[in-house]
Amino acid sequence: MRLSRWCFVTLLVASASRAEPNDVQLFRLGNVDEIKVCSKCDNTPNDVTARPGSPASQEGFARLASELGLAMIPHWLSPAESLGQAGFEYGISIDFAFVHGNGKTSAGNPYWVTEGNPTGGAGPTSLAMPTLHIRKGLPFSFEFGGDAAYIVNSSMVAMTVNGKWALSEGYASLPIPDFAVRGFGTRLVGAPGLDLTIVGIDLGASKAFSLGGIANLTPYVGITYLLLDAASGVIDFDPFHTQPSRANSTGPEESQSVFHPLKMSSTTFLRPEGGIRLIYGVLVAAVEISYATGTNAIADKDPKSVSTSLFSTGFKLGLDF
Repeated sequence: MRLSRWCFVTLLVASASRAEPNDVQLFRLGNVDEIKVCSKCDNTPNDVTARPGSPASQEGFARLASELGLAMIPHWLSPAESLGQAGFEYGISIDFAFVHGNGKTSAGNPYWVTEGNPTGGAGPTSLAMPTLHIRKGLPFSFEFGGDAAYIVNSSMVAMTVNGKWALSEGYASLPIPDFAVRGFGTRLVGAPGLDLTIVGIDLGASKAFSLGGIANLTPYVGITYLLLDAASGVIDFDPFHTQPSRANSTGPEESQSVFHPLKMSSTTFLRPEGGIRLIYGVLVAAVEISYATGTNAIADKDPKSVSTSLFSTGFKLGLDF
């Protein structure tokens, strides 16, 4: 297991040193606001428009950020029951998120703009994410854990911290399911110019069944309420210097701007999920499917909103002590 952790870290470091096919390239969406080069910047005739704005680009940013945010959420891959005070579990999963790589904005422009899609054609239709999971049981049916998910063929990694409180558990001889409340926060790193965070709270239920006393099978369901926050750094919308030079240019800022941010107060997503976990000795296997859907404003306090949906699945193998 130590070797697998080193291999995982080495893979992340190596991928971060170069552009990969699934790395997002926000500059290809185009700048939202008009970029001006000026001396006094007082809207006098001396102001020179260096690059006209395209307000429709903000919709592309909103759609890309919301889909990527929903895709990078790790699956729970565990039922409502807790590990117990002395319990510890770690495992490796592979998650698949099926994104709309062929999707377009209302203006007809593709929004999955990546290194592997430089001409604005079809983007990726799925993202594979090997994920490392760690969970530790705490007193009073609490748990604390973390996940690190690498988005294959990219330089991006989604880092998650999560917690769980089993409200009711342990009724093995009665037809009463276990219930738990879970919460998490996920942040994307390794995406230049994109600041993306998603948080959620989940209510889950499960019921364990013994298989001849040698194994344990636990089906579970849950629903997660999600909030997303996305912002861009300063983006150079002409990184290859294709715009002609201008006599009144004050420097490289003639092609730099930002997208308008998306705030948690204007995003609402729900993700129902269901799965099955199998324990045999200390070995753990789980499979889970989920479908996230909801709406978000294309920018903070903007009346226009877009709908987003995403299907995903995950498979996990691990050890439970």
